[in-house]
Amino acid sequence: MHTESDSDFQTDRFQLELEASKHSDLVIHYGKQLAHWSAMEKEEKRKLEVLQAQCAEYIRADPKGYGIKKDTDAIVLKLAMDEPDYIAQHKVYLEAMEMKDSYDAAMRALLQKGSMIKELVKLWLNDYYSSPMVRQKEVRPKPNQESLLAKLKNVRTSHPSIQD
Repeated sequence: MHTESDSDFQTDRFQLELEASKHSDLVIHYGKQLAHWSAMEKEEKRKLEVLQAQCAEYIRADPKGYGIKKDTDAIVLKLAMDEPDYIAQHKVYLEAMEMKDSYDAAMRALLQKGSMIKELVKLWLNDYYSSPMVRQKEVRPKPNQESLLAKLKNVRTSHPSIQD
């Protein structure tokens, strides 16, 4: 089983073959997790809506017990949202939604990583990472430091502040 880590989203441009081979496994893993948490989010939302309806039914059965004179939908639903069972289920729903959103972002990052791997392979195939090809006659010889100093001493200037 794969454990998630930040290294799943980093690319080593010097090991593109390895990156390309493990990329599909990462997409499958994170895709399965996204599907799982998407289903969990829908299930938790369904449970939340059922619980809200049950709480509203209890409130409508005894409106005076909740201190309301008129049991309009808006008032009943607001009171239902204050029930401890509803609050606990809402937290579970929010956690499932957060996990789904995290895996959704991870999937987008992996798809972008796949595009980047493809472009890096194209650069490598076109010798982008090769060393420069320079002919020997095009290379200027490096100046000798002593000869530069000797030439500078022989230079005379007409400006009085620079004269010896």
